[in-house]
Amino acid sequence: MINTRDRGPHWDKVFTVRVLVSLGGPDTIKLLLRNEDPTVREVASEIVKTLNNRVHDETIAEIAARLKDASWGVRMAAMQTLKAFKDRIGDDVIKEIMERLKDEDWRLRLDALDTLRIFRDKLSTARIKEIASWLSDENDVFRMAAIRALRLFKGRLDDRIVQDIAARLKDEKSALRMTALDVLKTFKEQLDRTTVKEMAAKLTDDSWAVRSTAIDALDEIKDRVDEGMLTEIAGRMNDENRAFRIAAVQALAAFRGRLDGETAKAVAVRLGDPCWDVRVTALQALSEFESRVDAETIREIAARLRDERWEVRVAAVRTLEDFDQRVDLEIIKEIVDRLKDQNGYVRKSAIHALRRFREKVDRSTIKEIAGQLEDERRFVRVATLLALPLFKDRIDKRTVKEIAGKLKDEEKDVRIAALFALSQMGRIVNDKTVAKTSYSLNSGHGDGRGTTTL
Repeated sequence: MINTRDRGPHWDKVFTVRVLVSLGGPDTIKLLLRNEDPTVREVASEIVKTLNNRVHDETIAEIAARLKDASWGVRMAAMQTLKAFKDRIGDDVIKEIMERLKDEDWRLRLDALDTLRIFRDKLSTARIKEIASWLSDENDVFRMAAIRALRLFKGRLDDRIVQDIAARLKDEKSALRMTALDVLKTFKEQLDRTTVKEMAAKLTDDSWAVRSTAIDALDEIKDRVDEGMLTEIAGRMNDENRAFRIAAVQALAAFRGRLDGETAKAVAVRLGDPCWDVRVTALQALSEFESRVDAETIREIAARLRDERWEVRVAAVRTLEDFDQRVDLEIIKEIVDRLKDQNGYVRKSAIHALRRFREKVDRSTIKEIAGQLEDERRFVRVATLLALPLFKDRIDKRTVKEIAGKLKDEEKDVRIAALFALSQMGRIVNDKTVAKTSYSLNSGHGDGRGTTTL
């Protein structure tokens, strides 16, 4: 679209049209709107909305006619202008706006949807049914337009139209199946058991995006999912397709409040899944089951600390954090062992977890954490510096000196983390060991003046 306030290549036309529209009457504006030059038509269409109450009904009708213009810029300008005259728009104009939902240009389709949102209270039941009729159109653009538009009329759709939307769950286009799921969850009160079951069936859709949307949709309508459907979802955790197993586990986590310890054990079985991403998903899901996870399952989670995949080891550490009150010293020792893990992200996760378990950590473990100050990975050193202040009552002067030494680290964020750590350990910072340290946060080396500039 042309910016009517910009001194671009069309400035002379824009200026002339602005003057003519402002000073001319309906006939002049009509001539401009019908000018053979699309730039003139577009600018005229856009400028009309600035006239406010001086615009005649015939001019509004002429603007509406521009919705069929050959130029998408003119159609867009006309759409924007019609929004300014909401209270003067009749059913015939709304009909034309509806047709733009099927425009060949995606920008017009989106803008038509936004415009209908403004005029939705003016749409008659007949117009809504007309939009619903597009649900079965052979053109997938029209079907998508219908689904998106019908979302605007919550409370005004009869059950038959809702069922027609549900029929799009079997559409050949994954984008339509996904959009249907997203829209159907907003009509929760009108969903029958068959529709809810069909929504749950999308957990085994070929498209990852559809499966993900199905999980979110089921979470929104969880009170409409009965025990039989939950049993079916749980059964899919054993599907031969790894993607379906992941979707099933993720979906069950959404129903954690209705599931018992046996379901948690069934999820725990997937900790031994041959696919690492299924194991990660199972670990993440078990965090949601809280008290329904027994001691045996917690030990199985701890066993994943030795998994061959670092992603699983990280997930295991994070999951154990959620059971901090039920993690014993033996498991904590295994987490401490992860400080020596070959993967930096695992080491970082272990440091973070030991912060949670600080009341169960002894001085020897604190020294092992402090040993990570020399880690090769920058983010591990930062994590260590952020963790050590939590143990300040049990840190010796040597460790304080090592922390102060990080004020000379080559990485700026490590130097900043070191300063933060020392500030949090104020009781110890005044020690002469620290007072003698020269440092600069602007460089990797001390400048001999003890400056502390960020």
